[in-house]
Amino acid sequence: MNDIKNFAERTTSYELFTHVYWRIVTRRLVSFSDLLDYMAGVPESPKKEFALKGAFRLIREIHWGFFRDLDPKAYPVLWGQLTRPHPTYPFAGELKRIMTITDIYCAFVDIHDYTVFCQKAGRNSSMLRLLDICIENDVRQICRNNHVVSNRARGDEIIMISTSAYDITNAVVMIADYLGDRKLTRDTEIVKRRRGEATKLPEMTISAGIAGGKKYTSLVITSAGDLSGTVVNTAARLQSRANVISSDTSRILMTQNVKIKYEKEAKQRFAPMFNESELAFLDLGPVSFKGVELRLTEVIIGPGEMYRLGYQDHLNTLLDALKNEHWSDKVFSSMADLILQAFKVMPEFETYLPVDDEGLLTLSNATMLNLTYSARDRFNIDSDYASAISKLARIADCMGRIPGMDHFLLLYTQGVVSQYALLLETFDRHIENFTEKNRSSLFSRNEHRKFKDARVASSMYDMMKSTLVDRIDAEKKKLLWRRLVKGIKPSMDRILYLGK
Repeated sequence: MNDIKNFAERTTSYELFTHVYWRIVTRRLVSFSDLLDYMAGVPESPKKEFALKGAFRLIREIHWGFFRDLDPKAYPVLWGQLTRPHPTYPFAGELKRIMTITDIYCAFVDIHDYTVFCQKAGRNSSMLRLLDICIENDVRQICRNNHVVSNRARGDEIIMISTSAYDITNAVVMIADYLGDRKLTRDTEIVKRRRGEATKLPEMTISAGIAGGKKYTSLVITSAGDLSGTVVNTAARLQSRANVISSDTSRILMTQNVKIKYEKEAKQRFAPMFNESELAFLDLGPVSFKGVELRLTEVIIGPGEMYRLGYQDHLNTLLDALKNEHWSDKVFSSMADLILQAFKVMPEFETYLPVDDEGLLTLSNATMLNLTYSARDRFNIDSDYASAISKLARIADCMGRIPGMDHFLLLYTQGVVSQYALLLETFDRHIENFTEKNRSSLFSRNEHRKFKDARVASSMYDMMKSTLVDRIDAEKKKLLWRRLVKGIKPSMDRILYLGK
């Protein structure tokens, strides 16, 4: 059959399909609309329906890119959101290319040590093939089981789309579990396969970012079937940050909006997929992304890091202090309280820090608690802001050297220190001006004479200046400090920026 006009009663369904098959493969037909227009002269019959079904699957495979597996039976909700279903042929439709979608979710997943594994496997093609099968088959099946469309992007990168925060989160967690210790995956068939030849593969970890769930979310599907848009960009940035946090443990970051939607959907389920000891959420506060503020949440999986939930309330107190710009007092106090609570609940540790002229300093929970108590007292009781901020800077330095330290706790500490350091520079000048104007009331007549003489000798001069500062009443210092902070507005925006 060389032309659709040659169709006759004796033409078989296979001949009809083969004819349109070659027109699709040679890209003369690229959409279901093109196909229907071309076959308009063919009367309705089982033969035509057979050819249309097979031809549509081929069009989807060639031209739908990421969504080539999308069909109305497996993904009914996504099908309704992403396509314009045909009224006569419900099995087919047109893929929307540019759209604003309600409740669409995107996840980016990156497998750690994939490249290292490939390099170590070298010429062992069977091991490379085994890993490829696990990712291509089992991971894809995990997604299907959770009503999530997924595709591999670059080797070890997986992109996922869903209309449910609950489904996409569970799929990501199950992928992390499947590639790792496999304690949570409940699909018996997948577990059975993973225990076979696939047990030869090493345990792997992932970094992942999940975004979406806003009322109106932009999603662009290119002519090649690739994805772009705000929700895709945000998920990619979150995955990138998760990868920075840790390359040897699984990390999953999501926008707080996804967490809220997850919890809402979970309440509607008869039996949630995971219990509280297997999956929990830690709210991390706002981050800046392309001029927009996003509130961030980390998904905690497994018992190893559940202790971090023990300082969620203290983190919330710090976030409130930062939001309300209480830099004169509450920001420092709540930062110190957060650090104290963190070292109280985190597992016992002991590491050593080289110190000039002191040999090695032992860092432990007790060491860090003592340092933090001292910094908090210097600030709150003594109003010795310079010493308190110096101690907090040392605490931040020590935290950066502790293995497994909470990335965001460290980030907040460093950010607070940097802003207080800027305040302190101005405060020192402010104090110097104050002491210069009020020297006569702070010094006795004899001290005043010595101060003038001390200007000649800088060392004595500095000592006398220090004495002046010490003579200022603690409450007066506090008043000067608060007056200064009101005139300067520190900002954490660049500290908590979600860059590429």
